Amino acid sequence: MTDVLGLSAGLVHRGPDDAGQFDDGDCSLAMRRLSIIDVAGGHQPIASESGDVVAVCNGELYNFQSLRPQLEALGHRFASGSDVEVAVHGYEAWGDGFLSDVNGMFALALWDRRRRRLLLARDRVGKKPLYYTVSEHGIAFASELRSLMSLPGRHWTVDRDACRAFCVWGRMPGDRTPLLEIRRLPPGHLGIWEAGRLAIRRYWTPEPATPPTDFAGAVQGLKHLFRDAVALRLISDVPLGAFLSGGLDSSAVVAMAAGVLGARIPTFNIAFPGHTDFDEAAHARRVARHFGCEHNEIPVTPADFANVDELVWLLDEPLADPAALPTLLLSRAARQVVTVVLTGEGADEVLGGYDRYWLSLRGAAVAAGLPGVRAAAAAGLRLRGARALDDSSLSRALRSVRQGDGDPLAWSRTLAEAPALARVADWPPAATAVVVEPGGDVTSGWGRLARLQCDDIGDLLVNGLLTKVDRMTMAASLEARCPFLDYRLVAFGLGLPDEWKLRGRTSKVVLRALAAELLPAEIRLRPKHTFRVPLAEWLRGPLKSWLDRATASTVLPRFGIATTDAVRALADAHVAGRANYTRSLWALITLHLWLEEAARRVIIECAA
Repeated sequence: MTDVLGLSAGLVHRGPDDAGQFDDGDCSLAMRRLSIIDVAGGHQPIASESGDVVAVCNGELYNFQSLRPQLEALGHRFASGSDVEVAVHGYEAWGDGFLSDVNGMFALALWDRRRRRLLLARDRVGKKPLYYTVSEHGIAFASELRSLMSLPGRHWTVDRDACRAFCVWGRMPGDRTPLLEIRRLPPGHLGIWEAGRLAIRRYWTPEPATPPTDFAGAVQGLKHLFRDAVALRLISDVPLGAFLSGGLDSSAVVAMAAGVLGARIPTFNIAFPGHTDFDEAAHARRVARHFGCEHNEIPVTPADFANVDELVWLLDEPLADPAALPTLLLSRAARQVVTVVLTGEGADEVLGGYDRYWLSLRGAAVAAGLPGVRAAAAAGLRLRGARALDDSSLSRALRSVRQGDGDPLAWSRTLAEAPALARVADWPPAATAVVVEPGGDVTSGWGRLARLQCDDIGDLLVNGLLTKVDRMTMAASLEARCPFLDYRLVAFGLGLPDEWKLRGRTSKVVLRALAAELLPAEIRLRPKHTFRVPLAEWLRGPLKSWLDRATASTVLPRFGIATTDAVRALADAHVAGRANYTRSLWALITLHLWLEEAARRVIIECAA
């Protein structure tokens, strides 16, 4: 059998407190534990009374305290106070359907010894990762891609189309990874390995809840669900804090936790000294002071990007989000004080917070009513020349008019893509298609905004934002919890009428109304400020050396992803100030560094 305990040693950052192993011949399990609930007694793998069901889990099952009495009433005996033990007894009592009763973030593996059956499951929105690979030897799975890459005797093949899609979207699409043989289990899915075969099926689909009858009811409904979601995520046997940007979402989390529920939590914030357009530190200090939180501020400068290659490898898979480094620095600082943090991720997707949503709905409506607008947009792009493909707001809007016409989803996707390299390298459209299973079966009764929200929940959120937060916090052995991604809040947000989420250019309307009860006016009335890094400027100056390395990359041409000439064309135009190709260039930098490091560690072949 494979030395699974040895393989799991590469996951020590995800679980520095404890290690465990199980082996019965057909199945070997190993885990690393970050001890949070029942620190002394919650060892894993954890088994049922008879030993017939064995489980390992990364994450938290938040509602274990309400599930446990139900299972005890059915005769199940608990040996610990661990949240994970409810999965073992829940499976015994309710079969695979126990997942429908769990409220949590998790990657779960459960071995049924009698049936010789392995169940893999991932939480509803994909907060926790689960990778797998199938071969003639069976199935192997892990919380990180790098663990599977280190399987002995395996050779891997670059997934060229997935890597090209990454260059356009900044994240790996759908269930794909950079390697053809390794896939991600999608969110809200379970995988059953039985009799040498893997069957994957969905156990949860985002669906809208019936909305309240009036707006005031919606505000109170959000307050009730949000309070309970935060309260569940405050359950911890170790110190807990919160990331606080000073924006509406994280401020609302702190307001509910500290202001309403009375939790005495420290807060943590990133600052960009000398960059007032990017720095929200003063707003975060104001919120922390208002709620009496001990506040910690971590400055970020270009010098912190000296080890981008280390950052890229810590991300586990390529991810072109420059905010990953600040998140890592923030996580490392927070870990000196706490083991768990609450964050504001998910509010934009769940409650309609992106500026892109307003522009997509409004732009599509205007374009549908003006037959000549697409031709005008095409003419405008021709006039912009090389800048037609760049990241400027005008170019993105013109591309959306030309491609999206009257379809808000097409507008939303076009606004989010970075097409420069695909056009310069002349890739076929199929090479960069977003390979995403729909987030839900959106019907006409949902409202126009729900279609955009589901698209983001099924791709941008899970493959981008949550990947960043999970890898960067776990690299620091810190657990992040996201109250806005409680599945009940997801259903509530999707079910709200469009005008309760987006009114003109005002986003998250119902959350802002609730914030009137929770936050001072100076915070809740601030315009939306996206957490960003001044990367366009830094790539022309202090970070140009990383751009030069990508321009000279041999791995990108060797694996058939992009030619040196195509990369150099974008880099030269950006550095000279003729265009802004920040997103495409950062994607190229991260992909180049990831492939370079991966090829040093394991055998990787080119796609046929």
